[in-house]
Amino acid sequence: DGVVTTEVYVDDGFSGATLERPAIQRLIKNALEGRLTHVCVYKLDRLSRSQKDTLHLIEDVFLPNNIAFVSVQESFNTATAFGRAVVGILSVFAQLERENIYERTRSGMQKRVEAGYWPGGGGVPFGYDYDAEKGILTPNEDAATVRRIYELYLGGYSLQSIANLLGLKY
Repeated sequence: DGVVTTEVYVDDGFSGATLERPAIQRLIKNALEGRLTHVCVYKLDRLSRSQKDTLHLIEDVFLPNNIAFVSVQESFNTATAFGRAVVGILSVFAQLERENIYERTRSGMQKRVEAGYWPGGGGVPFGYDYDAEKGILTPNEDAATVRRIYELYLGGYSLQSIANLLGLKY
């Protein structure tokens, strides 16, 4: 009938290393329900940065449901054995890039720790304040509580009993 309906699936703030993302789960559901004819991505690593997950999506979700898969940046046809091989190779590089990013991040955090700085990531630990000017953690008024927590834990108390004793939420 000439009518084309599109839907955009975006998982901002979620890692491409997993399929546990709201939009990708919605895409899979729509694919399995027969609501899709094509899946188009800008680049293969926008679908997933895991080789296993990429191949699962293409071979177990898209192909059996007659869904054409298109990547704007890379040219391949998933209907052919050669096209599927190209996807496999490209997904290896997407996973490699994800692992390189992880290693560089961890290395940078380790270097900050070795230099005496707070590595960043997550919240500031209980019992400390972050001095942004110096890039370090400094003990605050809760530092004595932190020392008491360690003493009790090393004394054999469970985390729940420590929380109860000190009036903390666990």
